[in-house]
Amino acid sequence: MKVTRERRTYDQECGLAYALDVVGERWTLLIIRELLLRPRRYNELLDALPGIGTNLLADRLAFLADAGLIEPIEPGRRTAGYALTELGHTLHEPILGLARFGLHVGANQPKRPDAVTRASWAALAIEAMVDDERTSDVDETYQFDVSGEVFHVTVASGHATTQAGPATDPTLVIATDAQTFFELGMRRLDPIEALVSGDVSVIGPAAAVPRCLGLIGLGMTGKGSGSTPPASMTGATNPSGAAKSPTPPKNDTAGAKGRAAKSAAGRPTKQRPAPAKTVAQRTVKAATKSTANGAAKATAKRTVASRQR
Repeated sequence: MKVTRERRTYDQECGLAYALDVVGERWTLLIIRELLLRPRRYNELLDALPGIGTNLLADRLAFLADAGLIEPIEPGRRTAGYALTELGHTLHEPILGLARFGLHVGANQPKRPDAVTRASWAALAIEAMVDDERTSDVDETYQFDVSGEVFHVTVASGHATTQAGPATDPTLVIATDAQTFFELGMRRLDPIEALVSGDVSVIGPAAAVPRCLGLIGLGMTGKGSGSTPPASMTGATNPSGAAKSPTPPKNDTAGAKGRAAKSAAGRPTKQRPAPAKTVAQRTVKAATKSTANGAAKATAKRTVASRQR
């Protein structure tokens, strides 16, 4: 790679310094971010980078083309658009790493009132949030629709991949707007609150919700979290959407007789199917039940310990 345009350099024999000589100027990495998503026309880049100005964008694009990181889709026509070269695509992982760092920084800062959000940035953000160490043992696919920008994450054999476009057979279909999506990503909005308020809609089994949240770092699940979700949160659901009743203990003779008597007195015993519940309702109910069960178990343990003393 030979850069022919005159630019200030760090003049250091260091790989990082050489890299920053090429991509360290303002706006440069954001241009690369846009082209990582897909090739862009000149006007699309202007729209995605408010504040850059047309002259500065033209200068940055010309420099990146000279550096061998991008190439025009149609040589000779600046407005036709640009795409990353093979060398340019090697910046994918470094940019994901910087995005992860930025999500952490943003989570500790108040929201800027004039900050711009774009739905097209969501796929890269999810890719930065996903961590294979947090994948579950279940192979499934989560489809996201962020203000019309559709992409999906596939978990298979402990590895997660993010791809543009809709999934063939998604386990969950998650829809929200760009503003809510980035509020969640910056940890400024609780995901359960977003579900209950309707800011986020989810179609699919409730048991998959905590696995999806865990994968993107917004919940407690997966092999790298150090804990597993409560059984009540990931329990199976029947076709009506209501949680299955727990199986009574085998030694519950008295309870079984009582239930049989009630059943005989109240024939016919055929029950109407329970009304379907939303994923948000089932998830919140399961989380509440898990908390109550945990408190009851703790109280029982303390009582036993007291009697032993």
